[in-house]
Amino acid sequence: MKIIHIVIRNTSTLDYSIPYLCSLKKKFKKAEICVLYCVLNRKQMLRNAKYYDKVFSEYNIKQYDYSDFLKINSYFLKDLWKTYFSTPYYDNVSFKSYIKNPLFLKGKVIKYILAGLRKRIDEWLCKKYVDIKEIINTLNPDLTLFDHRTTVNFIGKEEFKEFYRTRKNPVILVPHAAHVDNETDEYAPFSLGEIEFPPYCDHWCSFKYAKPHLKVHKSQRGQFAMIGHPGLDSSWLKKRMIASNRSRINGRERNVLKFLILNRKFLPEGIKKPEGMDPGVLEFDDVLKFFKNINSSLLATGLSYKIIVKPHPSSSYPENIRLIKKAKIKEFEISYEPFFELLDEVDLMITEFSTSIAFAVLANVPTVLLSSPLQDYVHGSWHRLEELYSGLRYFVDDPVKDLSTVVMKAVKDNIYENLEFDENDDIDHFRKFYEDNAISRALLRTEDLLK
Repeated sequence: MKIIHIVIRNTSTLDYSIPYLCSLKKKFKKAEICVLYCVLNRKQMLRNAKYYDKVFSEYNIKQYDYSDFLKINSYFLKDLWKTYFSTPYYDNVSFKSYIKNPLFLKGKVIKYILAGLRKRIDEWLCKKYVDIKEIINTLNPDLTLFDHRTTVNFIGKEEFKEFYRTRKNPVILVPHAAHVDNETDEYAPFSLGEIEFPPYCDHWCSFKYAKPHLKVHKSQRGQFAMIGHPGLDSSWLKKRMIASNRSRINGRERNVLKFLILNRKFLPEGIKKPEGMDPGVLEFDDVLKFFKNINSSLLATGLSYKIIVKPHPSSSYPENIRLIKKAKIKEFEISYEPFFELLDEVDLMITEFSTSIAFAVLANVPTVLLSSPLQDYVHGSWHRLEELYSGLRYFVDDPVKDLSTVVMKAVKDNIYENLEFDENDDIDHFRKFYEDNAISRALLRTEDLLK
């Protein structure tokens, strides 16, 4: 049995699938399971993350990218190719920004400019030296997990389309985020199908109240399954992260506290947001205010701390550096590791709106959520989301005024005094929206598909 997960944009879909793939390999030991990153070098997606390589190696799950299928026999040229194509296109700096400060990052900023031109050249080279059609035919999956999104463009899309139109083997459409903006927003046509929603597709949902099946004919509604989110299963969190299975203070006394800050995708400095753009993409100045407020609020607490910034997986690394330095934050690091690796190392998480907040909450990491215009938009888009986020213990209505007070309360409750949670704690609250045991449901559904 051959199973493949096709990843087309970034690692967010892996946070959903990795617990499922590992459990699948454990259950079907002889199954050949692999992940295919549809880029010339998987570091374009993984960046500096080590966790995925570590876990996939542990479970003998292979990883491929297009450079593994080069029509070049020279190891030297292959290594050179991988090195050249290791910079993500997301790590872009506008030419205007480069001209203003060509010595930014000690001159290394030059490798981050002209991402659009680099991508066009890369695509031409890929088509010339990689046989995309041969990749999918060689891997020849009996079952496919597909990174399901509204907009799908990647090198080799047409060749993949032909394979699935012809073979019609089961394809699981896996979500890349932990919720959607309304009941049916998660639905999108299958981009590799001959029709909008082929009968061989199986649509998996993560958010309890989502109903994407309402978008298709009644005869197709059996192709939708409320699986939940495997990455949020308590069994997986306890296995992969020590923090979720012990008190916050036990063995963790620190002189310096570690605060994890989530950062949304944002536009380069000086660029105004065009009308109609995704509300989740912010302007540079808005995010700068967010970081300045966090820094000043944390300084006001008198605590010794270090900031770990986890950017949106599709945001620009050099622009994040520029932003953090402008906010005058001295002790920080930027990490693209998944939450399964990070959360055991931090004492507190602070963020504006992010669907990823669920990882921290369900891993028993105290989480401070700041009110913002984006949060107001999310609350207004669906009452279920307002119930979810406004019900958190450390929801800050006025971040400028109250953030330092709430941080001190969270630190006192969870680190200094280690207070026990009551029946209305954040974990119980979030479980009303993300049911446990998604991995078990996913395995049962898989067995049905493979029959």
